[in-house]
Amino acid sequence: HVKELKHRMMFVLVVFLIVFIAAYIKSNDLMNLITSLGKSIGYRFIYLAPQEVIIQQFRIAGVTALICDLPIIVYEIAAFIAPVFSSKKSFIGILFIGFIALVLFLLGTIFAYEILLPFVYRFLYETGLTSKITAQISIKEYITLFITLESCIGIVTEMPLICIMLTKVGILTPDIMVKIRAYIIVVIFIVAAIITPPDVVSQMMVAIPMICLYQLSIILCKFIKGGKRHGKRNKSKE
Repeated sequence: HVKELKHRMMFVLVVFLIVFIAAYIKSNDLMNLITSLGKSIGYRFIYLAPQEVIIQQFRIAGVTALICDLPIIVYEIAAFIAPVFSSKKSFIGILFIGFIALVLFLLGTIFAYEILLPFVYRFLYETGLTSKITAQISIKEYITLFITLESCIGIVTEMPLICIMLTKVGILTPDIMVKIRAYIIVVIFIVAAIITPPDVVSQMMVAIPMICLYQLSIILCKFIKGGKRHGKRNKSKE
């Protein structure tokens, strides 16, 4: 098992390195894509240390390689633990869960790139204008904010899947989710306030989708719970 795990980890690492090299070669194009949001608003980018640009190119290449490597990581994990399960159906189920998790994460990053980030950058830029301060942004700080928001929103969109899995194993129930909904909404607004600029509109842009995801999670968990009860009744009749 240790030998098999080592081989699978080596394969994941090799894929990561290949994609990392390819992404680094194209890092200027990727950086232009990331900074295009700020440039369209009026940001002028600078770097404060001689090595700052190349470090950010490495960061962008690393994040790109990790995202591209995620499907391989999911498959290798599923293949490694597959012998634990007695049927091929369980293995396919793990792959399906991994695929859904990736899709949700990508949808979250797309939402952040297309809707949230342009609004956040514009708000921060206009705040600087009202203070009569010229925006010359460090490329390091800009990319840090970009990666942070993209990652946070991508992870948040995993909420329905996590709730469904917890419901399947009996840790969470729809009734509990309904009872704690008011507290969860408060937590959501706190999280939204932390990861967005201090204005109501941007906080609402993050909080409302999160609340909708939580409500969707309740509906899906009720469906899962109802399916479980229906299956038990059928078994009892047999």
